[in-house]
Amino acid sequence: MDADIALLQDLGNGLAKRITGVYTGSREHWDSHVWNSCWYEGRFPNLLNRWPLVVKLSDRVEVKWFKQVSPISGTSQDEIAVSGIGTIAAARIVPENSQPFIAVSMYARWLDPHPTVESNWIVYDTSAHRIISDLSAFIGSTDPSTH
Repeated sequence: MDADIALLQDLGNGLAKRITGVYTGSREHWDSHVWNSCWYEGRFPNLLNRWPLVVKLSDRVEVKWFKQVSPISGTSQDEIAVSGIGTIAAARIVPENSQPFIAVSMYARWLDPHPTVESNWIVYDTSAHRIISDLSAFIGSTDPSTH
């Protein structure tokens, strides 16, 4: 296909570590266990182990991966605040002969309802709404006519 980047979803943690021939960026880009390790203590049976990734496939682009951080009021140039753990992988793509752009791989997780709710429904739209909210941080940072 001669592609420069790939946006992958639902990628198992073990598989992400074994990908060869392409570059996935640092682990902070795709594995939120790295930045949120204290929260995970004692919760290992309930951890989600699938992630989205932005993957570099060629040397025709420079990829500047954003590290995931908890939702905070301000981030550094190389960070993205993520409210849904493991739902977003984002990067700034700088092509050789074109304008830079933001690429985002998203994964709306299926979540169980709160234990106080007597239901067997799986909730995924809350993950999708969190993703939209997280991505809104990029709106307004450039000319609105380009959104």
